[in-house]
Amino acid sequence: YKQERMLYQYMLEGYDKDWSSPSLKPSAQYSNLPSGSYTFKVRLVSTKKTQSLSERAIKISIKPAFAMSAAALYFYLLCIVATIFYAIRTYLQTQKNKLRMEQLTNERQRDKQTNEMNMNFFANVSHEFRNPLTLIAAPLLELKSDEALPSYVRKTLNIVCISVNRMLVLIDQMLDFNKLEADVLQLRIAEHDVATELNVLSDLTAETGNLRNIKVTSTCSETNLYAWVDLDKITKIMSNLFTNALKYTPDNGAIKSSMSIVSSDD
Repeated sequence: YKQERMLYQYMLEGYDKDWSSPSLKPSAQYSNLPSGSYTFKVRLVSTKKTQSLSERAIKISIKPAFAMSAAALYFYLLCIVATIFYAIRTYLQTQKNKLRMEQLTNERQRDKQTNEMNMNFFANVSHEFRNPLTLIAAPLLELKSDEALPSYVRKTLNIVCISVNRMLVLIDQMLDFNKLEADVLQLRIAEHDVATELNVLSDLTAETGNLRNIKVTSTCSETNLYAWVDLDKITKIMSNLFTNALKYTPDNGAIKSSMSIVSSDD
């Protein structure tokens, strides 16, 4: 056959419905074919005759793209399952943390309420102790000032008065502690003679120290030493210091206290 009389026809079985138009172009192009098995056929036809002069066929198998492969679909499924699992786990963990926070909040609230109840009970009991002690203190002070009583009786009454006053101080400290827990304790600053207060506390401590033969002395660089302080707080601090001194000083010992003005050069 002469070349100018030969035309090509092709058909892809499974995709094309009929043979292509006769053409001199010895090639065929397909794009975006679905995956699957095909049979590609090509034949030669004459320009004058319509019958086929020669025909050939070839089997073609097109694999699916990786994005649509079984492995990819399995991977997608695995990702979806993992995402759902992570979302459920995150949700459960969030709910657990939320529940835990609510429990902690409730526990703190209960602790706060319990503490407030305890502090209120503590304050009420302190007041109940203070009232009878106050009633006892007044008659004792009156008896102590009676000159008709023997000196040893007045000395004993003085020690009792000191003890009662100390108990009143301790009860006041208990009440102040309750105020401190409630955050309502305030400083009351005023000008006071600190030296005089030190001497009074020293004399009271000396009366108690005499029972154990403890000598208590105090000295001050100034007769009067005025300072802007909260007298109640300073008295309690100094009283605690003297009480601890009595507690840890052995019998027949000595307690010495001193106060002086310390100046610093700028």
